[in-house]
Amino acid sequence: MTQARRIELAGFGLEASWTGPLSEALLRDLPPSALSSLLRLELRESTLPSPSPELEGLTWTCHFDVVRAYRSAQGWELWDGRSRASVSAQAVSLCLHPDSRPSIVAGALLPMALALALREHGAYHIHAACVSVPGLGGVLVPGPSGAGKSTLALAWCRQGAALVSDDTCFLRHEPAGVVAHPWPRELHVGAFAAAALELDVRRGRPLASLPPKWAFPRAQVPGGRLAPSAPVTALAFPRRVPASPGAAPRPAHTPLSPSEALVELLPPSALVGLDPPPTRAAQLQLLGHLASRAAAHRVPLHEGVLPDLSRFPS
Repeated sequence: MTQARRIELAGFGLEASWTGPLSEALLRDLPPSALSSLLRLELRESTLPSPSPELEGLTWTCHFDVVRAYRSAQGWELWDGRSRASVSAQAVSLCLHPDSRPSIVAGALLPMALALALREHGAYHIHAACVSVPGLGGVLVPGPSGAGKSTLALAWCRQGAALVSDDTCFLRHEPAGVVAHPWPRELHVGAFAAAALELDVRRGRPLASLPPKWAFPRAQVPGGRLAPSAPVTALAFPRRVPASPGAAPRPAHTPLSPSEALVELLPPSALVGLDPPPTRAAQLQLLGHLASRAAAHRVPLHEGVLPDLSRFPS
């Protein structure tokens, strides 16, 4: 039986339809929307593995974990060896196989399919956390996996900020400026951060990751504050610092120039290199605007010490 509802992502409405429990679980964290629909999102389940796009003469151009991406006449084809997504500017269609790893489908196949579709509408994916800090505005925290994005963002939340996202955002030019919208997923927290933030790992869901991490519902964010989006006014780039025996670490937020900030923004915006010149230029323009307007700082994360963000420049 096919079910349907309108959901919201990146400030847009999506008309979603699905069949089966696997599909329903994937859409569980996406909020309902009253916005008019921009895209169709169709999910169906099959016991037959999806064929490789290479059988249709397509050549893969890049990959996200085990998911291969192929350029097609309509847009993109994504394939993890069993499940497959077809992507265009108007629709995203997924055929899900039960043997696909849930972490790959939920963490790579579906997010990347939607990210590629939303790029055509001016919403650009970035690997970054984001918080809305009273008196400061939206602080974007870009970085690769393990950089400390969640630790930094949740430490801010403990000190009164509202969480937009702890890992992935979509950036859009809006009247308020460059606005960050979340990919709404569970919180992923390492052992030290969980203990420091008083999150009980016995109530979390262990993740297959090294070092070990646990997943918690977004509602358990320290301070209990969530924000649906935030205009970005500051950039905080976390950098892990090894412990110095006998020395008390001091916060030292190093300011970055606009050109340095842009260099730091490019790797977490990896999709920037995939598109033809018009879309690529639009994303680079947005990132350049953000780097030139937002105050950018590098924030050290000392091993075993939760950062004190009261000194972060406002």
